[in-house]
Amino acid sequence: VGRHEQRPHAQVIETLFVSQPELHDLLPGPGGIFRRSDRFVHLGRGVGVVRDFDRPRVDHVAQSYGDHVVLIDVNLLVERGQKVVLIGPNGSGKSTLLKIIAGRLQPTEGVVQWAQRARVGYYDQHQDEALTADRTMLEEVRTVAGDQPDVALRSILGRFLFRGDDVFKPIAVLSGGERSRVALAKFLIEPSNVLLLDEPTNHLDAATRRRLVDALEAYDGTVICASHDQAILDRVATRVYQVEGGEVRELEAHRREPGEKRRRAHATE
Repeated sequence: VGRHEQRPHAQVIETLFVSQPELHDLLPGPGGIFRRSDRFVHLGRGVGVVRDFDRPRVDHVAQSYGDHVVLIDVNLLVERGQKVVLIGPNGSGKSTLLKIIAGRLQPTEGVVQWAQRARVGYYDQHQDEALTADRTMLEEVRTVAGDQPDVALRSILGRFLFRGDDVFKPIAVLSGGERSRVALAKFLIEPSNVLLLDEPTNHLDAATRRRLVDALEAYDGTVICASHDQAILDRVATRVYQVEGGEVRELEAHRREPGEKRRRAHATE
């Protein structure tokens, strides 16, 4: 794929994702005015030099609600193609951090900076609540599909176990699990090069969970995901960060480069 090309929609059917051009030209995030600096503190890595601003960057972010402190001075630079998984106890701030990175929550302090061409997809635990009840599932996913033909949309829905006339069922009659699958299919159909996911395997049946993990593993963009799903930790994560006590630190024992586990697996076959 060329530097400024998009993959054809046929590729979406195979991977469930559309890869976008490389990222450039950082824009200010929701937390404040962009400060153009060539120095950045990596989590647990001291001071590094950043000259190619093409990645999501979290700079001295803090979040509190009154006297309740959720996050303290979080600094994070996610390299292109990395798949970051956030773990930690319930209520530790994982979802809050994801919402701040996605621009859905204004941090108390700090800034999040994005590249101009970043196409960010965001999926949270309540995504199914945003579906429109009187639409069919095909109509619902079509709202984000651009010019993709219905045959492509039906193929993707089929990967989430909706086949034949199922795609014409109205959202209103679907079970909670079915709504979660539609919401996930809709999320994956929308073109993006950075995926933010908050506990994406919650409420999914085993077959759908496997399909999601397969897709995330094959995805060649950047992923930031809050999850305790062991398959995501084992097969998807290239970096794992513990969120606890307001702080975020990397668990370096989980560090690997993209594709490293797959290469090792192939080497032993």
